[in-house]
Amino acid sequence: YSTAARFSWRPTQKHGFTFYADMVPVDWLATTATALGSYEAQTEYKTEVDSLIQPQWKWTPNNQWLLEVGQSYKLSRSAFLAVDTADPNIPSVLDVATGIRTRAPAVLLDPILVNAPNGRASATLVAGGHNLKFGSQWQYGYFDLSFSTYGDVNYLTALGNPVAVLYWATPFLQRMNIKANLAFYAQDQWQYKRLTLNLGLRHDWVNGYIPEYTVPATRFAAALPIKRHDNLPNYKDISPRLG
Repeated sequence: YSTAARFSWRPTQKHGFTFYADMVPVDWLATTATALGSYEAQTEYKTEVDSLIQPQWKWTPNNQWLLEVGQSYKLSRSAFLAVDTADPNIPSVLDVATGIRTRAPAVLLDPILVNAPNGRASATLVAGGHNLKFGSQWQYGYFDLSFSTYGDVNYLTALGNPVAVLYWATPFLQRMNIKANLAFYAQDQWQYKRLTLNLGLRHDWVNGYIPEYTVPATRFAAALPIKRHDNLPNYKDISPRLG
């Protein structure tokens, strides 16, 4: 379940403000059980923070125009953890012949951080046979995954016979940065007698980057410096609409 609240305020006839907040209880826990693994090889999904905040403003300067601006803040911190009976000193074992994993999970994710605010702004004009709307949508922020593995290894067997060892350079942090996920659009619904036309044009731009940082040394790997890389990705697209 979650707890939500909404607040609306109209200081004047033309202005309106809305504030919405939603929060999932802290320390919510669920076991991700599967038949292809022993209990010790299962993980538990835990949320520490999971909230949504959305302020919004509306303005109607006259009976033809409507302006709207809104912003969303999604704050999340969660993790895939080992169950309480798993031993950190005993690595995971996967039998490739049966597909059954025992002793420990293959990998743990702790924490999973999401901070990606997004917003929108639009203006709508209703005049004569036209219903014109244009605006923008945007998003930015980051998504973090922190990997770890018991013993930094996974053992592979075939019907109980050892066949291979997987070495993990953990703990390891993977960050996905969104510099801009930006869109501009314009659309019009035009009515003339019994004819209705829907016209639209949208431009999208997605741009990400890798910041400069150093991957710390682990049991099997030395420290690795990473240079900053921009435009990963750098997508641009124009989408027309006619109907």
